[in-house]
Amino acid sequence: MSNHAKMICTIGPATNTPIRIRQLIQSGMRVARLNFSHAAHADHAKVIRIVREESNKLKVPVAILQDLQGPKIRLGKIAEGTHTLRPGDTFILTTHNLIGNRQIASVTYKKLADEVSAGDTIFMSDGIMELKVTRVRRTDVYCKVIQGGIIGSHMGLNLPNTRLSTPSMTAKDKRDLAFGIKMKVDYVALSFVRDASDVIRLRKMIKKLHGSARIIAKLELAMAVSAEHLDPIIEAADAVMIARGDLGVELPLEEVPMSQKTIIQHAFTLAKPVIVATQMLESMTIHPRPTRAEVSDVANAIFDGADAVMLSGETARGKHPLQAARTMVRIVERTERAIARRHTSTLEHLPETAPVTEHLCYSASILAQHLGVKAIVAFTESGTTARYISKFHPRVPIYVLSPKHHVVNQSQLFWGAQSMFFRRGRHSEALIRRMEHLLLSKKLVSHGDRIIMLLGMPLSSHGPTNTIKIHTIH
Repeated sequence: MSNHAKMICTIGPATNTPIRIRQLIQSGMRVARLNFSHAAHADHAKVIRIVREESNKLKVPVAILQDLQGPKIRLGKIAEGTHTLRPGDTFILTTHNLIGNRQIASVTYKKLADEVSAGDTIFMSDGIMELKVTRVRRTDVYCKVIQGGIIGSHMGLNLPNTRLSTPSMTAKDKRDLAFGIKMKVDYVALSFVRDASDVIRLRKMIKKLHGSARIIAKLELAMAVSAEHLDPIIEAADAVMIARGDLGVELPLEEVPMSQKTIIQHAFTLAKPVIVATQMLESMTIHPRPTRAEVSDVANAIFDGADAVMLSGETARGKHPLQAARTMVRIVERTERAIARRHTSTLEHLPETAPVTEHLCYSASILAQHLGVKAIVAFTESGTTARYISKFHPRVPIYVLSPKHHVVNQSQLFWGAQSMFFRRGRHSEALIRRMEHLLLSKKLVSHGDRIIMLLGMPLSSHGPTNTIKIHTIH
């Protein structure tokens, strides 16, 4: 795999076997996403075990991403599978537990009738269906169908213009989080983030559980991408995901592309990885080839500067999961070949107040262009150096060496990073010899090649990166 932007694949019924997961890794998957809106803990535990086993066999680190369901409002069970609602129909949403039909359905959010008013808009099925609230009576919300469609059990609802008091994490999310930390997931994605306090709250929970997982804030609410909240959320999180499914319901559709570009630029400025997700190759859940518009969508995400692109239903339940993954990689590789200039042209945007490590990483990316080096080698214990050097998209490979397995896995999300387990030791001469042996044994460098090393000195201090060294491989 020669692409720099990483591919995230959602594992589901179409790909939850050893052979399929092995093939996805060989195709370029570097992050495996588990959607906790579906499946039981036992099912997820099995997938985690398989991913770890296949990753070890192939000697390719793969990060595991736990995607929490969040406070998604859904319909309850619908009798006879599905029903069709037509424009002009009256449809009732109730907080009573009942089996729904084409006139009425229960909802999972018990405060719905208390928090909506006549005139509010409710979307269903990712914005395909539109309801208008006409009146509220006790536990029942009466709606007029504006845009019809087919309803089914557990269909999601969106209320873009209604401020709800739903918690950022449900009781289910907390149980799932405890399970994920026990299974040593590498990333936790928090759904429906409203402001930075949601991320801070989750970080405290992870710390209390003695976990090392990093946090991905999913940007899918209009409130989250507002000028007031966007930067604080990015600063509080370790990465962000542009979840365009719900975001495309929260915002007018024509605003989503501009929002995507804004989020990517802000994430770049704050040195946080950004993932573009949802419906990237959606047609490949059924067809063996994507639409031309989908190919352009993936390419434009790479042109915008995305660190990773994600497949959801395409690999979780689609008919052609491997073709979808391989198609994604081909699009990314071709797009990256067309990008002549990287972000190393933006020195003026690096303020003097930026951390020393960030300045050093920027300098390393500039030196890599002008000195003809073969690679940048980042030694890191926390992953911070890897994240900073990734930000500047250097034109040479980035090899991330860490003595911590979870940092090795987590660094696989970073643009251009190839991470490896490596014990530092206390003496620089021994460290260099062992580094040379590792890179030569993997045929990543040759004798006589020049590389740039980023590390913290003295080694015994285990401090932050403070040194750039130009080294020739002997």
